Amino acid sequence: MTTSPQSILKTVFGYDTFKPLQLEIIENVLAQRDSLVIMPTGGGKSLCYQIPSLIFRGITVVVSPLIALMKDQVEQMRELGFARPEVPGSRIEERHNLPTLNVSGLGAGTVEGQGRTVIPATATSRLDLRLVNAIDPAKQFARLEAHVRAQGFHLIAGEAPTDAERLASPKLARLVKFEGYPAGRTPIDHPAARAVIETVAAGVGQRPLRYPTLGGSAPFYIFSARLGLPAIGMPVVNYDNNQHGPNENIQLGALFDAVQAIRAILTM
Repeated sequence: MTTSPQSILKTVFGYDTFKPLQLEIIENVLAQRDSLVIMPTGGGKSLCYQIPSLIFRGITVVVSPLIALMKDQVEQMRELGFARPEVPGSRIEERHNLPTLNVSGLGAGTVEGQGRTVIPATATSRLDLRLVNAIDPAKQFARLEAHVRAQGFHLIAGEAPTDAERLASPKLARLVKFEGYPAGRTPIDHPAARAVIETVAAGVGQRPLRYPTLGGSAPFYIFSARLGLPAIGMPVVNYDNNQHGPNENIQLGALFDAVQAIRAILTM
């Protein structure tokens, strides 16, 4: 053996710390003991055999069933109507833990009816900045402003550009900041989170799918950051409910499970 698991984790994979149980599993493999390990999606299974293979001398052969997992992911994407993933090799639960900038609306000119023989002078876009824990909304908005300026735009302060601004710059833009709030997070291994998980599992009859971060907007930070209280979200809809879109729906099975889950929580 030439180096330690911790050094390879940092120098090769860029991580500072292991996820729970990773180091114990790796040390067991390095001791050449048989290991039967069951880990959740996103638990870091691949590092448990990649790191030992980099430490052992000679050639290490790894037989992995990940091809079957990839096939399942492709079939799920096709069911949801996606031609390909936004970032190949990443999973949706991992992407939920990253900040995003979403273009939620675009408008310019006339596209319906016969149209008009007029080149639109303005275009409007609505952007949605989704934050994760420890990102300050004001700093994120400042990053957006810097990006727009880097594209060659002059940012105007008023509702419309002045004659001087029109003469000075061929590319003008106006950014309007709406009310927002920072993200909040309660650790998934927090005692309150564990209690809710066990309560929902008992009430519904199966353990709930657990995500460290929700992809939606909710002022959890008021409870977690300002009041110091745990805040836990529990979506109850089916995964293909088309939320905020055409044909928004909820399956009756999901509704009945939600009633049981909420009843269980209210009677904790």
